[in-house]
Amino acid sequence: METAYQELLEQVRFGPPVWDKTTKRYLRLSAKRIFSDIREEGAFLPEIKEVVVYLSVFDEAFNLIAETAIPELSTDYVKYFSKNGKLWVFQNVDDEMGFIRLDMSE
Repeated sequence: METAYQELLEQVRFGPPVWDKTTKRYLRLSAKRIFSDIREEGAFLPEIKEVVVYLSVFDEAFNLIAETAIPELSTDYVKYFSKNGKLWVFQNVDDEMGFIRLDMSE
């Protein structure tokens, strides 16, 4: 059961697509967890070694235009929205709400 659950968590987790009115494109974040071989005593799963977050850009017909990893983001549970051609990602900064703004250029 542990192996099956780990394999489930290793699959890509897709966030919701958000529409950007300025660029007329859909933006979506997705993430993949990578587990290490290290497992603490009594732990159900190994430690998470890395989380790779991707940004996908789609046109109006939902055709993939571009996709890239975003190394500045390191968590797979993020909330985000689009405004004025940028993707705004909620970020906790010392228990205050902050944002990471991603500006896409071609």
